[in-house]
Amino acid sequence: MEALNKLLGGEVSAPPVTSVLPPGQAVRILIGRDLAIGSSGDDVRTLQELLLKEGVYPAGLITGFFGELTRSAVIRFQEKYADEILVPAGLMRGSGFAGSMTRKKLNNLLR
Repeated sequence: MEALNKLLGGEVSAPPVTSVLPPGQAVRILIGRDLAIGSSGDDVRTLQELLLKEGVYPAGLITGFFGELTRSAVIRFQEKYADEILVPAGLMRGSGFAGSMTRKKLNNLLR
């Protein structure tokens, strides 16, 4: 940035960021990709926060990394909402993989 300022002959600044959310309300990140063991990022953090809120993530570790604890919580979530997630896919047990049906339910709860 310093080199860019020298080339341009002055300070370069970005426009201020403004929020359209009411004060104190967090930005909600929807889950737009399949999530499984090894996934990481803000969407995994959002997943973990929602799993905690849903009462299926007793470990409660909000790390942004999808490990075994998150997988177990996803299984509990899938089985909690089996009629919406598992039954349409012809499954009887949760898999721990957050694919399209699981993401659809998660994102509906996030809205």
